[in-house]
Amino acid sequence: MPLFDAQDRPVQVNPYGLTRRDHLLLVGLVLGLCLFPMLLPGDAPWINDEPVLIQQALDANRAQKLPARGLFGSQGWAYGPLPTWFYQGLLCITHNPVAMVAIRAGLVSLATGLSLLWLARTLRLWPWFVPVILLSPYLWAYSRQLWDNSFTIPLAALAMAAYAAFLEHRRTWTLAVALACIIALPLVHLMALAMSVPLLLHLLILQRRSLWPHRKAVLAAMVMAPAVFVYVRDLLESAPGTAGAETFSPSAIWFALLAPRLLSASGLDYILGSNWARPGGPMLAAAIFAAARIITLVAYPLVWMGMLLAARRAARVVRSGASATTFDHVAAISLTVWAAQTALDIVRNVHGHPHYYNATWIVYAIFAWLTIDALARRHIAHWLAAVQAASLATVLLFLLLRIHLGGGMRSRNYGPTLANQVQVVRMLNEYSPDSPVKIEAQHYRDFPHALSTLRALLPPSPHEDLPRAALRLRERHPTSDDARLEVVKE
Repeated sequence: MPLFDAQDRPVQVNPYGLTRRDHLLLVGLVLGLCLFPMLLPGDAPWINDEPVLIQQALDANRAQKLPARGLFGSQGWAYGPLPTWFYQGLLCITHNPVAMVAIRAGLVSLATGLSLLWLARTLRLWPWFVPVILLSPYLWAYSRQLWDNSFTIPLAALAMAAYAAFLEHRRTWTLAVALACIIALPLVHLMALAMSVPLLLHLLILQRRSLWPHRKAVLAAMVMAPAVFVYVRDLLESAPGTAGAETFSPSAIWFALLAPRLLSASGLDYILGSNWARPGGPMLAAAIFAAARIITLVAYPLVWMGMLLAARRAARVVRSGASATTFDHVAAISLTVWAAQTALDIVRNVHGHPHYYNATWIVYAIFAWLTIDALARRHIAHWLAAVQAASLATVLLFLLLRIHLGGGMRSRNYGPTLANQVQVVRMLNEYSPDSPVKIEAQHYRDFPHALSTLRALLPPSPHEDLPRAALRLRERHPTSDDARLEVVKE
């Protein structure tokens, strides 16, 4: 089937006529964008979940064990232990949190970018849309956060790319990669069930005859079964009750339809605070920035139109069965993932939080890609993608400078930069550990464990005779947008 579409027409292996030079240019551009999140890693946030997760990994390493669960979510459920295991390994390499951000950002971005290229090659999608996706401010921000949820971004992309490759070429190793990701996703975050379950059901219902010939892939994936069993058992034992559940919000019903947000610059106030988009400087620069933010909203109609196109392709799977293409199956899976996320949102009353899209974000990228691909042969996509890429790049560069020059953001979801907080700890380390420290910074009043974990990661030298002094930890410029903290002597 790989060489023919649903109407038995020959499918071009290179339908867009890309030359070898084009391919090299595309791969180079994608690799460059994947390395971009590693720039200025000290500007990453260090707030609440990050220090809790790293402290959990520190404690587990000291106890020489692998924990059965990770962080507890806002609704009382214990999330998977996979991120903790990752940081346990990373702590064996470095205790420098800034270096940890750089390593994590590089790995997450490279896995995401290469998965998108793999998916484009398998489905013969217009490949120049990959750089546009990678310019998402959300993907940039989440790749740099040392927490658990955002690990689902590369895992979801890799799961879809590997499974599509298996449907197309029937190779055992691609099924093994897909199954490993399908199992790993819920071991990161429970919301990832909306991604894993549809993929697994498609495999068991429509591809069950392929399992025996590729049984080695199934056996390889079963290596992860003990970890899943222990986590599920622990999860059921610690499941929260229903007491105190918040009132159901109708927003949960259509929350999954608003996921194009992750492909745009919409709603970044959630992470950065209400003042993040207030550019200073010339009026022309402010106007260009405002226009760029508005233009990125084109992601919404691109995704919604792509859902309609996906429905047409999914209908071929129902009508045609064996003659449906890999692309048709991927479209059907994507719609099922959207439906699963909607159901999960309603059951768990989830709405508002953009990180709940992370486990299913790839299907929305595919929906937008479907629309772009339909326009690509008419050359409209080239201009549309170029304008969207330029707009996202404008927002992303502004965001990079805004955070760097301001030492972070005055927001409970961002706060002072990690580099600034490391600087604070190094200043505290110049004095005796029993020096009294008066905490005046609101950030550490809200999240005292952020400071304690950093001090555990970066302790003072035990061999130095340090002076004792009364210290104050305060905001450097409390009446401005500058988010930096400082240590001063009483």
